[in-house]
Amino acid sequence: MLLNLRWLNLSGLNYLRLLPPMFTISKWINIQYLELPCHSGLVKVKADDFIDLMMLEAFAGNFHDLHHFNAYIRTMQAGNFGLRSYILQLGFHVNPVVYDTKLEKDWKVVVIESSYEETPILLPVDIGELYISDIWEGKPLCQIFVSSTATSLRLFDINCIDDLEIEYLLCFSSSCSFCTSLQNLEVLNLYHLTISYVIPKENEARGIFSCLKTLEIWGCNTIKKLLTPGFLSCIPNIQSIKVLWCKSIKEIFSAEEEEGGISIEELFSTEEEGGGQGAESFVGSLAGIYTTDVAPVSTINLPKLVSLNLVDLPELISVSHGIIVCDPLINYSAIACPKLKRPPQFCPQSR
Repeated sequence: MLLNLRWLNLSGLNYLRLLPPMFTISKWINIQYLELPCHSGLVKVKADDFIDLMMLEAFAGNFHDLHHFNAYIRTMQAGNFGLRSYILQLGFHVNPVVYDTKLEKDWKVVVIESSYEETPILLPVDIGELYISDIWEGKPLCQIFVSSTATSLRLFDINCIDDLEIEYLLCFSSSCSFCTSLQNLEVLNLYHLTISYVIPKENEARGIFSCLKTLEIWGCNTIKKLLTPGFLSCIPNIQSIKVLWCKSIKEIFSAEEEEGGISIEELFSTEEEGGGQGAESFVGSLAGIYTTDVAPVSTINLPKLVSLNLVDLPELISVSHGIIVCDPLINYSAIACPKLKRPPQFCPQSR
């Protein structure tokens, strides 16, 4: 039945537990578009269902079993069939991204929502966006993935809702295929992380984040120090930085390098803590407003930075002790930062 079916969208059936008996996916040899209700977490798919679906171009579905997920990825990489667009979810939890995404042209997304300790996870080589939550047990993320050459990855979204503490996020070793595959990454989002280092002491991220344009930090309450000179030199193309709802942040751009690596536990810290009568909010575009009356202790070169947004940082004392060389039309805002004394000093990039 339904042998000539070419298009099927069941994404709106949030409470569907089982496909009807006549819905035998493996027999839909002519289907081109198939969207199952990923966010219900109830309809399970298996790798064997897709062996004969040579016409399939767009697919969204939920794999509850890691072995079936990896088997499906191996089938894709073996060249048996290639998808123009896909949303592949592994795990039972609901990820908001699945509600909002559609199988648009070239939309290639993997969502991983559960913890898998025994078998490493395989990723498609052409993956464009990766969303992960609570899938590691105190070890770098790159150690949970099978060797990867996913150099097309553009967005990496990491959310640890249980505030699990790990030593560092990624190893950034030149011999790590996953880390080196991040060379084209453009967006990095970090949510609710408790980690000691972004980069381990013996490594630098040279070249790894050279294409990074957007960095967002949300709810990382142990963070005090992030953007040291060493890390800033690794992100020459950064355009937008957002820091929101982080309780311990004291300084955004650090003038001094932390000995031994780029520490996240001491992210955004200053040498001296202080109070100050800072405005509760400072919002606005600073186009054409640059202060140079005080000699800076350092110069921070971010020539492509056009947006710096800070929200609800109760311990923030200073954005930077030096001048920030950036785009002349930078949009800067600081909201609910009661200890912030003054806006940063911006200087237009020389043309």
